[in-house]
Amino acid sequence: MSRKQRARRGLAPHLHGELHRGHPAVGAIICTLLIYDFVFYAIHYTEHKVPALWAIHKVHHSAEVLTPLTRYREHFLEGPLYAAGSAFSYGLAGGVFGWLFNDGITQATLFNIGFFSLLFGFNGSFRHYHVAFHYPRWLSKWLHSPVMHHTHHSYLPQHWDTNLAAVTSLWDRLFGTLYIPEKDEFTPWGLGPETQHRYRSWWQNTTGPFRDWAGMLKRGYP
Repeated sequence: MSRKQRARRGLAPHLHGELHRGHPAVGAIICTLLIYDFVFYAIHYTEHKVPALWAIHKVHHSAEVLTPLTRYREHFLEGPLYAAGSAFSYGLAGGVFGWLFNDGITQATLFNIGFFSLLFGFNGSFRHYHVAFHYPRWLSKWLHSPVMHHTHHSYLPQHWDTNLAAVTSLWDRLFGTLYIPEKDEFTPWGLGPETQHRYRSWWQNTTGPFRDWAGMLKRGYP
């Protein structure tokens, strides 16, 4: 028996035995989901609150019409931020469960697709879609419905900085940023009439953050 195995069983033999008799795949899915969702929330919240990062993220919010392709409407500097967050989340969850379950974990799949990937992919596709899909209010308190992301993209002041997590409503509820819209609530998308004209073309969106940063430096950050 290795030193790691002896330490694990010596510290918590009962827990170790119970874990091996349980369903590690389900636990791994939930743990990965919550960690990923929290890291996504933290990055997203920071992008909305820090002007230098909002300069990057507003490219995504400049979309005046939502389609599944809007997910990929982002500045080239933003992708690495979320890629690093995802790598950290999956690495942390995988490391924790790899340590707890030294015999390995069998991935839970549906239609031969990872369950978490399927859930996120299905829900994520309709987040950026012009048709409003509501969940029952009780379910919206736990999972983001697609229409809740429509609210997030609205430029109306009451909708600013709301619904910042990726999948669950847990972190938004915990930190006070949850907003469940009413049926047929008006959610105009984009940056608003004051600045929208500066973020319409590919060139405007590509150079936008650099223009904003230059302006911040001239007048003194932020």
